[in-house]
Amino acid sequence: MSRKEGDRGNYDIAILNPEFIENANSKEDIVNKSVKLLEIRTKNNKNFNELLFAIEFKYVINNSKNFVDEVKKDNKKLLFAKEYGSSTEAVNLVFCNVDFKYKSELINVIKNASDKILSVFIQSYYDNNKKITPRPIMNKKEPRIK
Repeated sequence: MSRKEGDRGNYDIAILNPEFIENANSKEDIVNKSVKLLEIRTKNNKNFNELLFAIEFKYVINNSKNFVDEVKKDNKKLLFAKEYGSSTEAVNLVFCNVDFKYKSELINVIKNASDKILSVFIQSYYDNNKKITPRPIMNKKEPRIK
């Protein structure tokens, strides 16, 4: 199924702003799939966020380079949410349970994510019956949660 022109992306978890729900004009506003409805709602109120958090999860379970591209896309989608005022905070959590072949590329994507979002890579895997759990890697030194 292809995405229709003008549809908005989905987030793995979206925590809605209670004020947004309380003041919504219709269920279509709350479902929030139309870019046109978003433009209408935010035209006069640029400082209002519909979401408190937009969160993406990725679970790297094999050595596919596709995971690197998917994390990059999720970072861009979350940046869009921050830049266009639909979300107060945007977080990308990437978990990995393998000795990932493309780890350096993935770390590069994580570290170079915009500082407007929080992008985190957490890895834990077994190598010869020994658990390996490096420190999490983030694009920021300290998470900034309001």
